[in-house]
Parts: sequence; structure tokens; C-alpha cells
Amino acid sequence: MAALVLLSGCGIADVQTEVDDLTEPQQYGESSEVFRFSGEYCPLYLAGAGDSCFYFYQRTDWEDDGHAYWTTEFFRQAYSRDSEPESINISFENPFHTAFFVSAGEDGKDLLYLLMMEETDEGREYRIVIYTGDGVFREEIPLSDEALSDAAVFKLLPLGEDGFGILAHEKLFIVDRLGKTQAVFKCPEGSFQGMACISNDEMVVTYYDGESRSASLSVVEWNKDRMSEGCKIKGDGQLLSCEEGNICFMDTQAIYEMDPETKVIREKISLEGRNVFPDRTADMKVGDGETVLLCYGTDSNAVKYIVFSPEEENGEEETLQLDAADYDQYGRRFVYVYDYYSWTGEKTELGNIIDAFNEQSDSYQVVLKDYGYGNRYDEGVDPLKIITAEEFPDLIFSMQTSLIDIFREKDCLEDLTPYIESSENISVSDIVDPVLNAYSVQGKIYALPRTFQMETLMGKRSQMGEPGWTVDEFLSWIETHADMDNGMSLTKDRVYDLCMETLLDSCVDMESGEADFIGGTFKSAAVRINELNLGNGLQIPDPEEIKNPDSWYIVEAAVGNLGRAVYAEIELGEEGVFKGYPGKDGEPVYYFEAAALSIFRTSDVKEGAFEFLEYYLMYQGEDISGQYQNITPKLYTLKSYLEKGISLALQVESMWGEPCAVTQEQIDKVLALFPYVVPRKEKYEEIRVIVDEELQPFFDGQKDIDTVCEIIQSKVKIYLEESK
Repeated sequence: MAALVLLSGCGIADVQTEVDDLTEPQQYGESSEVFRFSGEYCPLYLAGAGDSCFYFYQRTDWEDDGHAYWTTEFFRQAYSRDSEPESINISFENPFHTAFFVSAGEDGKDLLYLLMMEETDEGREYRIVIYTGDGVFREEIPLSDEALSDAAVFKLLPLGEDGFGILAHEKLFIVDRLGKTQAVFKCPEGSFQGMACISNDEMVVTYYDGESRSASLSVVEWNKDRMSEGCKIKGDGQLLSCEEGNICFMDTQAIYEMDPETKVIREKISLEGRNVFPDRTADMKVGDGETVLLCYGTDSNAVKYIVFSPEEENGEEETLQLDAADYDQYGRRFVYVYDYYSWTGEKTELGNIIDAFNEQSDSYQVVLKDYGYGNRYDEGVDPLKIITAEEFPDLIFSMQTSLIDIFREKDCLEDLTPYIESSENISVSDIVDPVLNAYSVQGKIYALPRTFQMETLMGKRSQMGEPGWTVDEFLSWIETHADMDNGMSLTKDRVYDLCMETLLDSCVDMESGEADFIGGTFKSAAVRINELNLGNGLQIPDPEEIKNPDSWYIVEAAVGNLGRAVYAEIELGEEGVFKGYPGKDGEPVYYFEAAALSIFRTSDVKEGAFEFLEYYLMYQGEDISGQYQNITPKLYTLKSYLEKGISLALQVESMWGEPCAVTQEQIDKVLALFPYVVPRKEKYEEIRVIVDEELQPFFDGQKDIDTVCEIIQSKVKIYLEESK
């Protein structure tokens, strides 16, 4: 972008609160580049935008002899996707920069201004250090004003030959090129937020009042020691820039422009539907009619560089007419997603991934749309309501246990296998077995999650032995410990629920249509559950008491990351065991849980839907991008991500604030669950309703077990016959 053209404007006296909408705003086209950085450069902190590249830095914290130190290193990144980050030989230890500014030098190359601060026995010492864009040192200017030693300075602005503006929350300092203070302006209310240069002797500052939640703008004529009365503006005033004397600022809805002479604010560029996040924008510059934004992407290792350019007048040429329901204003096809899994209006990880996809896609824009079907939290929601609806999304985000089986049986879902087989990025062999087993039927894949977890019963290995047990063994363990003073973390109703899945699997053969509820297996289990000395109120043992070697403990636990065996040991005070739920043959049973994406067969943009689904699978969370070194990665669907997670997990050195190195043996305990993971069986849902209803009179003491089992046997047989 060319150097900014700055012309003078006058002071502002009146309060302006409304945006003028009488003038038709100039239409702007958007071009953008999204840069994704490897863990080698993450976490990164954006510094500012130049004409040909942007600048960022890494800060490494370390400790020596009880003292905290840090090292800062700067990099630059050219505005082209095929370029690589480049270290610019600017690094320093201990003193840190509190402000950064990029401007064009006389030779057209970038000049970098850093405001450095160092804590000394006398207080804070500040100095301005100037480098070229390739890291060559130019000048250092110590600041002599003692008032700065008590100020929390956070912004720096070159003012041509006159010096610099230095912004603290309560004061604006004007210093000359020798570092001497020439003027000080006190913030009228709240605290200063931003500043920009209007002309050779004028600048604009903004300040924000937290109580009224409003920002104001004033013009400062530093040579006349004068600051104008504040004018209300949109947003919080952190980002400011000037073009031809007009002042630009932004909020969540738009970038606005103010004429200082007329005090009229108008909308310059609408941000609606543009995937721009003002609170994550690091720099804004205007010049030659263009507006440039430098911001963080929605995921932790992405940076977005956006250029808004005025659109050319088309004259008599016909504009492309697109259906507003199918395309956005840039001709990108909409892909609609219905989120059945999350709370309505909740900002979720899925929403972040959608935003990240939209930032880089030139062909599709994914939109979360509420079709009014309800969600998994709504009681009494009928999944068939979705099937019989008049309009459908392209994708649905839901749980394996709630909707996917029903949709598949009603032939509503697209088989993902052909799309995966033609993909250049993933293949069926890249998907871990638990996910394939959960979502595949006769070689067809109907849904895929990015990550998953396994539900299990967990306890101390010294008390519970190796994984796996039958219903009989499970009930015997509960009976043995139910009368002990330590309390039970499972209620009587929950024990019934945990046994019922396996009991139904033992008593019902859906394929042959046979059932046996009058034999000893079912009767015995029902009687034993009824006689358990457990209440229906959950008792939660004291966390420290759990660690007592003499305390017994059993709890339901979710295994959703590679460090769960380590967490278990911290929680239990000794080695834990993922015992599993009771199984028919004594093998351990772990239930698969995940929120997954499915494509509806009715979608007329299936290629775009799969492009997003593929992006969703390949999206790296903060745990696998190396952002956090005290979090073990989740269980990822893609084997390559799972393997990378294992490598990162082995580098973890502390958890829950306690020193703890993760070992391969502990990771293997989690991986050992994979062969025994099964989805919950939705096919027993109707039978379960019959069993629950008819057993209740027995639990209430109104009917004997033999009578109840005869009734259950009869009703289940009728259901099986009708279902053939």
C-alpha cells in the first residue's frame, strides 16, 4: 500500500452521537491473504502492518535463580502465500517493548519504532529505538521525563520532525526528537485508547469511559497546547487511522469515517458478513483510497491481511445477478449448517472453525442457520421433526447417540466414503478405528467428528483389578461396597442404567426376533439392583479422602485426551484403571461419544459441504498446535493428528499445577481402550421404554418379579414381530 497522504483538519467542538446515513457509502471490494504458521512460530504476537509485509514477534519466558526473564525476537512476513517468515535480527532480553509502530521511510522502505521500557531501582526507564524494516539499527532516543516512570505507556506515534506522541492510559505525552517532553494532555474521562496523526501539527486521540461504555474522540494541536472537546464515536476507539484529513475508526459493524471540519460520521465499509473481528485486529491503515486490516485468524496460528479497495463503476455493464439465499455479495456459495449439539446462540469451537474456513475459502461461505428443530438439550424434541421439515440444512452437527442412526435409517444422510476416496488430503485409512466403527455401516460412512471421547467406569487398580467385568461381577462389586462409610458415587438408578444396555444385549436378538426376559439372567439382575443399599441421591466423596489408600472409589469418567491416565493418578492418589462398563462376556466396554458432522442427501452443494467437513477434520486445536504445553492433546479422528498429539503429550511436564511428566506407558493405557469402544445401541430404545415402564411396579413393591417379567416378555415379542 502506498504511503499515507495526510492533510490538516480542524478541531471538534460539538458532540456527535449519530452516524450520518444520508450519503450513499462507497462500495468496497475485499481481497485477503490468510497465513498459517507452524508451531515453530507459535504463539506469535502481531506488531504492525507495513507496505509490503507485516511484523510479529515471539516472547520466551524463563526463570533463573527465582527471577523472571524473557527474550523477544521479531519476524516479518511478506504479503504472499508462498513466502516464509523471516527473522529480522531484532531481539532483546529483559527490557521489553510496550509499543510498536510501522511507517514508510524516505526511501520507501519501512521504519520500525519500538518504545522500550526497563524496570530500574529508580523506576521505569523508557527509550525509543528505531530500526529499518530489515532490522538495521538507526537511532536510540532516551526519554527524560520522570513522569513517564509512573505511567503505563502502551502506544507510540511518530509526528514527523516534531517528535512523538506517547500514550498512557491517563496522559498523552508529546516529546521532541531529543526525548524531551514538550506538552502533556490529561485524559478528559475514562482512559486513552488510540491516536493517529492528522497533519503536521494535529493529531486525534480517543478515550473510553467504562461506566457509560462509550468512546470519544478529540483533536490535539500540540504546538498550541490545545485539545478539543470530545465527540462520541462508534466502537472503543482503539484502532484509528487518517486519510486526506478524514479520521477512520471501527467497531463490530463497520469501519467509519469522520470529517473533522463538518463533524459528520458516515459508514465507510460495512463489516457484515466479512469475517473481520475488531477485537482481534492489530493494525488498521488507510491511504490511496484503500483500507488495510491486519488481524488474527480465528485459530491460534493464523493471521489475516485484508485490503478493502473501492469498487470500480461498472457503467452500462450488467452485474452478476445471484440468488441472495444461495450466494454472498462476493459470489461465494452458502453452505448451511444446523447445530443440534450446542446451546442456541452459544459461541462454540464449531463456530470458530466456521469462521476460520470462511476466511480462506474463495468459493464457499459456511453459515450456522437456526431451522427451529431444537437441540439435544430440549426435552421431548422429536428427531422426526427434522426429517419431515420443509427445508433442510446442508450439514448437521449432532451426537451419535441422538440423531445420526435415525437419519441413516431414514436414508437422509450422504455416504461420505466416495468424497474421502477422491480427497487429496485424507483417506479412509487415515481415520482411527473407533470412529470408523461408530459411524460406518456396510462400508458407508455417515458422519465424522474431529475429536472423540470414551465413556468408562474408573477406579483404583489396587481395588478393581484389570479392565472388564460382567453384569454379575459389577453388581457383586457394588454389593460389597454399598454399605461402607465412604459413600457411593453411583446411585441406584444409575446402576440400573449401566446394567440395562448389556442385559438387553443378552436377552434380545433383533435379527431373529427372539427375546428372553423370563430366564434367570434378567430376573436375577433386576432383583439384585432392587436390593442394593443405595439411595438415589448422589454422594460425592471429599477429593482428599479419595486419595486415602483405604478409601474405595468408583466413578464414571470421560477419556477424551492422551493424558487421562495421568489425570486419573492425580485424582485417585495411585494408579487408576479404566474398568469399563459391564459387558456380556466380561470384556471391557467403553462407549463412544462425539459430536460429528453429517451431510444431508437433500443438499445441492455437497461438494462445498464436504470441503468444509474436510477442513473441520483437519483443523488443529490449540492443544495440537503447540500453544499450551501443560495440556495433553485430545483424541483426534485423523491418525496423523493423533500421532502428533502423542509426541506433544510426551513433552508435558505439569498438570493441574503439579509437576508430572507424561510417559508412553500412560498414553498406551488410553490407546488400549480403542479395540473395545462401541457406540450406544439405539436399536434398543423402544424395548428399553417397555422394560422401564413395566419394571417400575416391581421396584415400587406393587408386583412380583415373575409377573413383571412375563408382561415384559409378551410386549417385547409383539414389538419384535411388528418390527420385522
